[in-house]
Amino acid sequence: MSELLQQVEELAELYFTPDEIHLVTGYPVSDLKDVSTLAGKAFAKGRLLGKALLRKTIVDMAKNGSTDALKQLENIYLQSEAESLRRNHG
Repeated sequence: MSELLQQVEELAELYFTPDEIHLVTGYPVSDLKDVSTLAGKAFAKGRLLGKALLRKTIVDMAKNGSTDALKQLENIYLQSEAESLRRNHG
C-alpha cells in the first residue's frame, strides 16, 4: 500500500470525513466514497478499524462494570442484528 493510501486509512480510522481527507491527501471525495477504488477501499478499511477499536473499548468497559458501556453494547448488538435481518430479507 502506498504511503498516501496508508494516510487515507489512518485518517479514516480517526473518523475524519472524506472532505477533510481530500484536503490532506488530494484524493477526490468521490474516490474516497467509492469502495471500488483503492482510495475508497483504504477509507472503508480505516473506518472499520476505527469502529472495531471503539467497540473493543466499549466491551472492555462493560467487562469492567460500566453500565453505560453495557447499554451501548446492547444497542450495538441490536443494530447489528437489525442490519443482518435487512440484508437477509431485503
